[in-house]
Amino acid sequence: MSISLPHAIVVARRDRRPATPCPGVEAIEEDQMRRTKIVATIGPATATPATLRQLLEAGVDVVRLNAAHSDMATHANNARLVREVASDLGRNVGVLVDMPGPKIRSGVVANDEVELESGQEFVLSGGDGIGDAQHVATTLPDMAKWTRRGDEVYLADGAIVLRVLEALGSDVRTEVVRGGTLRSRKGMHLPRAEAHVEPFTARDALALEMAIAAKVDFLGLSFVRHAGDVERVRALLPKRGMRPALVPKIETAAAIDNLAGIIAAADAVMVARGDLGIQMPARSVPLLQKEIIRACNLAGIPVITATQMLESMT
Repeated sequence: MSISLPHAIVVARRDRRPATPCPGVEAIEEDQMRRTKIVATIGPATATPATLRQLLEAGVDVVRLNAAHSDMATHANNARLVREVASDLGRNVGVLVDMPGPKIRSGVVANDEVELESGQEFVLSGGDGIGDAQHVATTLPDMAKWTRRGDEVYLADGAIVLRVLEALGSDVRTEVVRGGTLRSRKGMHLPRAEAHVEPFTARDALALEMAIAAKVDFLGLSFVRHAGDVERVRALLPKRGMRPALVPKIETAAAIDNLAGIIAAADAVMVARGDLGIQMPARSVPLLQKEIIRACNLAGIPVITATQMLESMT
């Protein structure tokens, strides 16, 4: 990921700065010469002092913790570890906690992965159970209510495309338009369901509590649809002391429609290219990315370009 920083950020958004200056903001202000910053996500393979040290020495400015995976105690420990390593190196490094959000996922499949072939029938279920090459459960119990014949459903974070044939009770019978490998608990997108999903989940509440206790610098807000989603989280932040900057992620068609309001409510914005490319035609993502970056630059707030950076931006 990378952050584009307009020079006006220090003055233009001073009113939204945390009450107590945070290291991430200091890192932004201390180096105005390099206006593009690097955000790196860490996980089990990189959450060790030695590996973190290598990442920070290589130029990472902000470390991202993905609260959609792992437990909150692990993320809190990783935030502490980042601070310790950064201190040893004499650097100010920001910490960003990416909130899970209401992402719809397919369920567990046998042996952790199955192959779906183009042209075959496949059933999506609103219940539980272990999936296979003929069916899979989902995290959306009322899925059948939000589908119509001919709708397209995306599995495996957009890699697999299904076309709805009919709803059968709580199940949805589909035809595989584009096959591929379906692994357990992967993201899925059902266009009509987006407006009916609660934007702030129980896991979001746990992640927010952990992030505040760890005094992180930034909160990534997943699947934001309008400015109200941002303000709802802002109302939950502490009234005094250090308050993390809110970074809504632009990854839904609704967010594109309400972009101006979201930018006005935000401290920074993230262009989440992966999920945006599922909800919008893939060919339009580069243009949308440029429009979002330009709008943020004009508003004087940082903007992060994220996901598939090493696959499609190099």
